[in-house]
Amino acid sequence: MANTSGAAAVCAICLGDLGHGQALIKAECSHVFHLRCVSNNATQGRRDCPLCMATWRDVPVIQPSVTGPYADDDPVAESGIQPAQAGSGVGAADAGTVTLKTHCERPAVPRGASRDRFAVLVNATAPGAAAAEAMRAPLDLVTVLDVSGSMTGNKLELVKQAMEFVIDNLGPADRLSVVSFSDKAKRNMRFTCMSADGKASAKLAVKSLTAGGSTNIRKALHMASEAADEVTQLVSVRCTYTDTATGRAADVAGEDAVVWRPVELLDGDDELSMEVERERVRVAAVEDMAAARAAADRGDRPEARRCMKVGLLSLKRSAAFVAGDEECDEMVEDLEDIEDGMEDEVAYQKFGHARLLGGINTHQMQRASFAGAKARRSFQTRAMECAVKRSKRPAVPRGASRDGFAVLVHATVPGAAAAEAPRAPLDLVTVLDVSGSMTGNKLKLVKQAMGFVIDNLGPADRLSVVSFSHDAKRQIRFTRMSADGKASAKLAVKSLAARGSTNIRKGLDVACQVLAGRRYRNAVTSIILLSDGQDTCGNRGVDLMPPSLRGTVGGNKPGPVHTFGFGTDHDAAAMHAIAETTRGTFSYIVNHEVVQDSFAQCIGGLLSVAMQNVRLDVACVHPGVHFREVKSGVYESRVGADGRAATVEVGDLYADEVRRFLIFVDVPAAEDAEEVTQLIRARCTYTDTATGQAAYVAGEDAVVRRPVELLDGDDVLSMEVERERVRVAAAEDMASARAAADRGDRLEALRYIQIRRAALKKSAAFVAGDEECDELEEDLHGMEVGMEDDLAYKKFGHARLLGGINTHRMQRASFAGGKTRKAFETTSMRCMVKKSREARLQQQDESASAPAPRPSKKERKHK
Repeated sequence: MANTSGAAAVCAICLGDLGHGQALIKAECSHVFHLRCVSNNATQGRRDCPLCMATWRDVPVIQPSVTGPYADDDPVAESGIQPAQAGSGVGAADAGTVTLKTHCERPAVPRGASRDRFAVLVNATAPGAAAAEAMRAPLDLVTVLDVSGSMTGNKLELVKQAMEFVIDNLGPADRLSVVSFSDKAKRNMRFTCMSADGKASAKLAVKSLTAGGSTNIRKALHMASEAADEVTQLVSVRCTYTDTATGRAADVAGEDAVVWRPVELLDGDDELSMEVERERVRVAAVEDMAAARAAADRGDRPEARRCMKVGLLSLKRSAAFVAGDEECDEMVEDLEDIEDGMEDEVAYQKFGHARLLGGINTHQMQRASFAGAKARRSFQTRAMECAVKRSKRPAVPRGASRDGFAVLVHATVPGAAAAEAPRAPLDLVTVLDVSGSMTGNKLKLVKQAMGFVIDNLGPADRLSVVSFSHDAKRQIRFTRMSADGKASAKLAVKSLAARGSTNIRKGLDVACQVLAGRRYRNAVTSIILLSDGQDTCGNRGVDLMPPSLRGTVGGNKPGPVHTFGFGTDHDAAAMHAIAETTRGTFSYIVNHEVVQDSFAQCIGGLLSVAMQNVRLDVACVHPGVHFREVKSGVYESRVGADGRAATVEVGDLYADEVRRFLIFVDVPAAEDAEEVTQLIRARCTYTDTATGQAAYVAGEDAVVRRPVELLDGDDVLSMEVERERVRVAAAEDMASARAAADRGDRLEALRYIQIRRAALKKSAAFVAGDEECDELEEDLHGMEVGMEDDLAYKKFGHARLLGGINTHRMQRASFAGGKTRKAFETTSMRCMVKKSREARLQQQDESASAPAPRPSKKERKHK
């Protein structure tokens, strides 16, 4: 464990250079890293080599000397990874690899028969953007069930129920075979993968069981032991490739192609595979195209057309086409177009020849291309689909230029595909107002909300509770939310009592001290602040925030502060300012009963943080293209001095979140031979919170076609760009309205909102029925209502306006009044809010059904 000079060029943890003068470490597996990177990983419980996944036993930890009253926090979980709770919908994204899949022509071949030229289809699929499921070994399970006469009645019914539960909980890669026995044994179902169809077949097989006869256990076990001999393994497949993002060689093994070998074929055993059939007819069509081309090249166009007619007729009779397969439908369209292009010599010369060659190229390469005026959907990837949506319009005339041409850049985080997907553990400090104004039902509801938060934190998450009135107190140290930790936290919350004045600054001071005093750190850190009133201890404006929250101490902020204005008397301006400065969300709660739902939405996001330190780098590709403006909201953006490069600092992203940035560029006139102009290229760098490793991903180039003149469809406005344009314009008008209201001109503020709402209702996106525009219009209407008079503005209009500004500048969901803003709400947030509402309704039902309390002796006497 010493400095090593003969190291690799790059640290695999941070992707930074391993240069001279840096403290390096050669780990037990012989890989070299920065000492600080290994130490940081070890502090967060990550002890696996990111290159070879070997577990390190001896890891140095550079531990800062932390002392003070708050250096008593629980250690973080050893693994540093928190599995999401089942049913919570919360999880972070996982990476994928190339997927190889095989499909046999038919699922079964009689055991005594052979087959020549038996077709096996191999699919090699690149991973998509969706998160992969947590890995486990798939299961082959044989259930051997007694159906002798003694199992009649309720006994067999209960076994059937138990089998249905087993079937429901097997995964799509698991396989099940059902064997039943009485005096004889019978295989009721062959080994079947537990897909949706497989589960349905299994349940039917179990449902058909009837009891009768004697008991022959040996016969049943003998049949079960033969289950492994019921298949013939045909081929194994493996794919080797170079990952373009990392430059590393990799390989992935696919599943073996197997065929069932029953003694005799049962129902379903001779069913044709639609995957194989689809590929068979596609390959046959390609061969017919090639034959047609050969005929046309030797001058026999009628023979070429006959080849296409024969291929088209055969395709229409295929099982895949008859079953309504979409790819076969498109192939029929393609063949019909090619046939139309062979009607006469003029048509063939004008477009038929190119159409035929394009079809041959597409199907031989298995890669999408453009045909005439439309994209071939076959083989088109998601990135290709998105590329057409990036520019404001799909084409700019070749001889024209465009200044301020709009390009929309999406940054999308994969969703949590499985409830068991690992996520980064959380360090959470809740700062709760317990001043005198919180007495009675308000404090009771906050306690219930905190109980919900505690119940939904995982065993690797840590919680500290701070309460404040005229002074502040840490009620519980940073404690891991194990069963004991949750019990301690609930006792601490239950002990809260309301009294005294309101000192928000003091509460935030203690929260920052708790975070600074940590001996250990989880990967994700956040503060939740709830208050129902104004700070009554002389703190105003910037003085409400400790220096560490403003980033003026050492440049490090403790994490975002998510603020909650509770009731109509809270200081909306102060709560909004704290949230904006720390990149947190601001929610205001008019209906006290839903405070738990607002907390649920917040932790639904915090428990699904997938990426940190996210930065978007955008560069101009064409030498004549230059940046004019980047609309990035609250996120810091910079454009280079030459106008050729731009960056946006995004920060943390939740699983399933999307960030949209509207970028305006100047597009020059094109050269005579220039069919398309490449505008910009985007790249995103980030830290994966689950693994702690730095990574980057490159997006596709934004391109615009350059025809000599615009044809029908070339000047169609992109709805994605238009939607973002009206949203950004609305956010800017909200900010202008706030400025007017702050200087006392409420009517001018109202005019800004009214004009923007009218413009929104005339926009192409709103007229087209866009849901996000509909919700934005509702939001603007709510702001109008909140500005009708000074009383309404003070009571709820101010908070509603600031909440809208925060939501649209952050592009992150928050709580508005008594409901959630659906815009930007992630799946994890929705699941958590739904869970909260169900819990509240259950509590209300239990309260309604509880017997009335027995009156006291004094009350009975007065009666």
